[in-house]
Amino acid sequence: MFAPAILLLTIIVNCVQSQTELTVPPLPYAYNALEPVLSEHLMHLHHDKHLQGYTTKTNAALKAMTVDEKANNQLKELAKEPLELILTHLQHLPEQYHIALRHNGGGYLNHKLFFSMLRTPTATAAENKPTGPLLEAIEKVFGSFDKFKEMFTTASLNLFGSGWVWLYIDGPTKQLVLNFTANQDNP
Repeated sequence: MFAPAILLLTIIVNCVQSQTELTVPPLPYAYNALEPVLSEHLMHLHHDKHLQGYTTKTNAALKAMTVDEKANNQLKELAKEPLELILTHLQHLPEQYHIALRHNGGGYLNHKLFFSMLRTPTATAAENKPTGPLLEAIEKVFGSFDKFKEMFTTASLNLFGSGWVWLYIDGPTKQLVLNFTANQDNP
């Protein structure tokens, strides 16, 4: 009876740990599916190297938070929360976790989102145009989808160094916003 109880406890502990550990999701398409827009080499680099590195370093920071003898229980419990929630509390974290999670956790989330939103290029521009409420919101804010693309392209080309250009709904104002962030930050 003792051995099955240990085995069951081991399985439970491993399941709980795996639920709190970030993983690199597989691409929902082939590495070369986005050519000629994004090369297979670039997809391997960003998915297999960058995203994997962000995942490994974020997991290390989260684990360090849970075993840090100087950390209070609130910090240890926060480390078990979804990464999106943790990143909204960065200003309350000790510096060594703040920096590691901002850079690596932000890189993890941004890349994961990036890969999930991409799709294979289509033959016509009309097939790449959004529809429904998204298109209506873009046209309301920017005048037309073509004007939005022009502004998005300009923002991308003028982004200094490394970063992201975002189209998102601002929480407080509920308005559609075109903005950018540096490095691994996100709105």
